[in-house]
Amino acid sequence: MTEKYPLDDTVSGLIQRALKLAKWNISAHDIERLFPNSGLYAYPRKSHIVRKDEKSSYLYIIYLGKVVITRPMGPAVIHLITLGPGDIFTTSAIASEDCKIFRVAYSDIQSLLNMNPALGVHLKNLANQRLVA
Repeated sequence: MTEKYPLDDTVSGLIQRALKLAKWNISAHDIERLFPNSGLYAYPRKSHIVRKDEKSSYLYIIYLGKVVITRPMGPAVIHLITLGPGDIFTTSAIASEDCKIFRVAYSDIQSLLNMNPALGVHLKNLANQRLVA
């Protein structure tokens, strides 16, 4: 596992925009408190963030860098899209350059369902939208 990086206001702002959290007035400190199993991690160029056929326990938000979303098609792997800062993904992806990515643990979303049902449902729906995209 790679090193977990501290959050600053810039990272927190990106997470809030990506997760559409403005309605809840969540600060950088709140993000660390609400998402204790989540964090900002570095991925070197060409590393697999999520491997094909791997079931991930995270929702991923790109802070820095670019990620290629792929799908296997027979013996080939098809490049579907390149994503950048602020984009969210949950599926097979490779870092096309050095990246920093905030991983939102589904266990944190589940805990939020218990603590703040409206916020938890909002995050769960956002994750489900990404799973079908």
